[in-house]
Amino acid sequence: MSIPTQTSEIQRIAQSVPEAVQPLAHSNDAPTERQLNIMYTWKNSLDAALASLPDAATQNLLRRSVIIASHRLLYRSVCSAVRRLPVEILQAIFLEFVDADSQQHGYDVFNVNVGPWPLIRVSRLWRAVGLGCPELWANISVHRQTSWARRKRPLLMRGPITLLRMALAHSGQRDLYIYFMDVGSDASTLLRALVEHSNRWTSGVAYHD
Repeated sequence: MSIPTQTSEIQRIAQSVPEAVQPLAHSNDAPTERQLNIMYTWKNSLDAALASLPDAATQNLLRRSVIIASHRLLYRSVCSAVRRLPVEILQAIFLEFVDADSQQHGYDVFNVNVGPWPLIRVSRLWRAVGLGCPELWANISVHRQTSWARRKRPLLMRGPITLLRMALAHSGQRDLYIYFMDVGSDASTLLRALVEHSNRWTSGVAYHD
């Protein structure tokens, strides 16, 4: 087989991402064992085809080509250990993240780019882990937020009372630590939502002009 013919075959292998794993290219979901095996076989075929070229310069050129480089990157992404971390490890990481991301008085419940909110948007597994870990949601800061209405994503378009009720629901039966300050005209509505869970209040600070 001539080098041009071999090169075309290598490009074909690189471009033919197995159908069974294509959905993983558009998500952060963990691959199944079957999908991992398919990816290993696909990458091994690509590497073997590259190694079969007698010209080392051509091998290196192909490895750096946009098509092959991007698909090798896809392989590393799909097979990444981060996608397959055990639930217990993810929970521990999430708790550390929320603790570090929170201010002194807890995470801003109206800002879905901080605290536990962004974690549940990464993948179906991360969402399940985040929603199944109520302590992530129990240290809540409720204060004035004027920018939520300008955000674009569906979750970000929800009003403050909806976000607060969601966070309270996600906290399950955990003790609540609440910082309530300067929430403007929504104060009474938000406070009523918190009072519904007053049996779980452990500590809190309330301030309102």
